[in-house]
Amino acid sequence: MTMDTNTHGDIAFSSRVRLARNLKDIPFPERLDDKQAAEVSKKISDAALRLAGDEKWHDLALKTIDPLHRQALVERHLVSREMLGGMHDARLLIRDDERLGVLVNEEDHMRIQALRPGFDLTEAYEEAADLAARLEGILNIASLPTYGYLTCCPTNVGTGMRASVMVHLPALARADLIPKLLQTLSRSGFTLRGYSGEGSSAEGDLYQISNQVTLGRYEKDILSDLSEITLQVIDSEKRSRQAFFDADPVAYEDRVARAYGILTNAVSISHQEAMSLLSTLREGVERGVRQTPDIETINDLQLTIGPANVAWRENVEPDLRGQDALRADMIRHRLKENHTHD
Repeated sequence: MTMDTNTHGDIAFSSRVRLARNLKDIPFPERLDDKQAAEVSKKISDAALRLAGDEKWHDLALKTIDPLHRQALVERHLVSREMLGGMHDARLLIRDDERLGVLVNEEDHMRIQALRPGFDLTEAYEEAADLAARLEGILNIASLPTYGYLTCCPTNVGTGMRASVMVHLPALARADLIPKLLQTLSRSGFTLRGYSGEGSSAEGDLYQISNQVTLGRYEKDILSDLSEITLQVIDSEKRSRQAFFDADPVAYEDRVARAYGILTNAVSISHQEAMSLLSTLREGVERGVRQTPDIETINDLQLTIGPANVAWRENVEPDLRGQDALRADMIRHRLKENHTHD
């Protein structure tokens, strides 16, 4: 299965593949005592870093790092909120480019995670599977011939794989078609989640499409079906955008121009407003209404302007109003650096 990411990387924000694995004959993380959790953490950490070779990796024991740094990792989709809630010797092992990592003592002993920009499930899966196979060569992994990999959550038993594509769906949201889309995906064995995963709402009109069941299915089939249904969603979004544009082209272009104007001139801006305006600007660039900024710049801003990231990077208190000014300043500079005359 090969995807042309250049064709669909506009509406597809990112692709992610997670592979859940557990050590044999050791209780799942929720049943570990502190000593066992520490032993599991060390064993997996030693194995993963041993395999790193010349690559630069970071080993982050979550309970020892700054709370703002932990929350910033959540905002960048590198760890889950649930992982912070447990903090049972939880650890993030992550490559320097943040595209490959291992979450230790989350819901399972480890979740190997590969992230890629745009629509690139194939490469994400191949890198995650390669690391998983190498770890399995060192660690004794829990599995059964009948069921496959054993996981804490029954829906992950089998391949242990959760694959997802984050997509930008402003037109479907404006047309109030998201509830219908959720029903359609559910009937096909997939789900639609918000920006931060299960139980979250959409931010910047970004949604995650992911598989629900792994038992009895091959990885390639899950990825193929997810790719196919994602393409259908992308097609629906494009048709909805076209309908809005055809109905009133001037209003469509004006909305994009106003979003760019506010983002490049605001002195103070909240995270919610910034995400909404960046969504409108992103849609305009994707639709060809604007040529700048590039999609990569908008994506990077959406990942890094969350409250914790701004506070942590700028070393300010997270509840200070000055944070909104810092966010506005960051956005202004990034967009103007990326500016050319349209």
